[in-house]
Amino acid sequence: MRRLFSRVFDCPLGEMVGRSGQDQEGLDIIGRRPTGTRGYFGIQCKLKEELGNNRNVRRKTLEAEVAEADKIEPRLSEFVLATTAANDIDLQNHARALTAAREASDHPLDIQVIGWTQLRAMIGEHRDILDSYLGIEGVADLAQQSADQHAEAIATSTAQHEELKDMVSALLASQSLAAPIVVPLIESDDPRLSRAIDRIKAKLEREDVRGALADLETLRDDEWEEAGPNQRFRILGNLGSAYWRLGNFEEAEKLFRQASEIQPDDPSGLANLASAATCAGDPAVGLRAARRLLELEPDSPTALLPLIQAQEKVAPIADPMQSVPAHLRDSEEAIVGTAQVLRNRNDDNWITLSQRGVDLHPDSELLARLHADATLARMAAVDGSHVGAKGEAVPTHDEIEAAVETLEKVWARVRAVDPSHPDLSIPYNLANALRGLGRNREALTVLEQAEHYSPEKGQIAHLHAILLATLDQTDAAIALLRQHTGNPESLLLLCHMLEASPADVHSLLSGVAMPVGSRQEMWQRVLDAEARAALDPSIDISDELESAASAFSASLVPLTALAKRAQTHEERQAIADRMLAASVAETSFTDILSAALWMRGANLPAHVLSLLDARTSRSEDSTPLRWIIEALYARQTPRPLTLMQTGKML
Repeated sequence: MRRLFSRVFDCPLGEMVGRSGQDQEGLDIIGRRPTGTRGYFGIQCKLKEELGNNRNVRRKTLEAEVAEADKIEPRLSEFVLATTAANDIDLQNHARALTAAREASDHPLDIQVIGWTQLRAMIGEHRDILDSYLGIEGVADLAQQSADQHAEAIATSTAQHEELKDMVSALLASQSLAAPIVVPLIESDDPRLSRAIDRIKAKLEREDVRGALADLETLRDDEWEEAGPNQRFRILGNLGSAYWRLGNFEEAEKLFRQASEIQPDDPSGLANLASAATCAGDPAVGLRAARRLLELEPDSPTALLPLIQAQEKVAPIADPMQSVPAHLRDSEEAIVGTAQVLRNRNDDNWITLSQRGVDLHPDSELLARLHADATLARMAAVDGSHVGAKGEAVPTHDEIEAAVETLEKVWARVRAVDPSHPDLSIPYNLANALRGLGRNREALTVLEQAEHYSPEKGQIAHLHAILLATLDQTDAAIALLRQHTGNPESLLLLCHMLEASPADVHSLLSGVAMPVGSRQEMWQRVLDAEARAALDPSIDISDELESAASAFSASLVPLTALAKRAQTHEERQAIADRMLAASVAETSFTDILSAALWMRGANLPAHVLSLLDARTSRSEDSTPLRWIIEALYARQTPRPLTLMQTGKML
């Protein structure tokens, strides 16, 4: 070190301060610039191993070393703290601030900090000093050690690796050189930095995503210049993973691309890039990455999820499973990927596939979540009624409990990662499942935990309001729904709750365009007609209700509205007969339940039981209907299942 700084400072007489065991007064090397220039300089050396766990020089350490150097006589004009620790911009700025503060004093001192990056560059400019220090055998040993330690890091560059080995072999054989050989500089992976990355990765695995993200950003800022290729790859990959878990797919994809440029054929890097590029809107890149990963690891299912999803966006095929090699089609990844694509297509074969998946992989968390969603899909229909999905049987009480258990675990994990920006499909589905078990207060708590949902999430507000009303918090439900009248379901539910205020109902529904032919349009026509009739009893809305009954022949809602206006028992009985004739397999659970409740109030028990018998003869999804209607007449005491009213899952 003395010879190096003597050369840099143009001071051939620079000398070591003291000897082993003597007080060095804050300096390792002291010297004097050539005549006519600045006076004495002093250098204090700090190995990073001396700096404790932090492995960086602290401000107070620099200030203490300067204070020690001030004791040297004659006074120094320059002080350098040289360290093998990484360059620290903050510390260098502090050194400049200390220099500026002393400029106007009686003893100005130019204070500098030189980190390992600068030291390495200085050594590279004066290789003869290194050679003379190590000797020819030392240089050879250093080269051999470097080659051995980093063969793996340069395995992708076989030519360079072989060239290095040849140079080392020649050096060892000759023991003398006619001209100096420059051994190629191979960036080493600093064990300290690798351990730091490992600690941050553990944070990610513990779901401390924001903490890990902050640590990774700091690590990239402070250590990038010192990091080897593998460490840079890991920093970028873990950064991408953190952003991915926070839902920022665009930033994740950018980071995964940068990582892929460093190690283009790393399997984990390819898998990350394939998924992120597909989600960020560049499925062609995702498909190429997934296919490359499958080429490198033909027996690994890692590539299958992004492969199936990217294929669907680039060039869809009838059966998504056909894009998967035959020997991998029973894998967890192949089943999940195919089921997700089918689900997005509204192809209910995904429900059957999810069941097959949990049968094959009973311990898979991914498939457990998928199967929980399938259970909810069997409970929910597009029109908000409790029916099976395309012939799938309504789930049992135990199946719904299993779905709740799975979704509770997922929701707890999501909230731990980022409670302010959760995946809202999870609390929505969990609340629906809890409601299906009659656990309404727990369902409400779940939605309150997702309080940050935005106004456009009217579907969640709709369920939130139902739960509030169920728990006798009607005013709160109405206030919530008034914030979400842009959502048709929320608007119609609000009108139901405002039945006692027909002027409000008519005002809310006037001028609103519902999808033509939809269940929402039917409800709009019925509710508005009833509101106008309540405002002006002289209006006869029978023709309007008959028109709605004709337009929506599979629904019992218009007929139920007509029935409520019937004046005599004979009129009510005639409309009940029409309800029995109109009930078909497509008639929703809520329509039948409403009709059955009206029939019971109208003292028409035979019609109630006929409605039940007609429904069960046409459909397999009537288990909860049978329970509820039979309970009305105590034919048996069933295990209760609360009525579900849901929209599409997010």
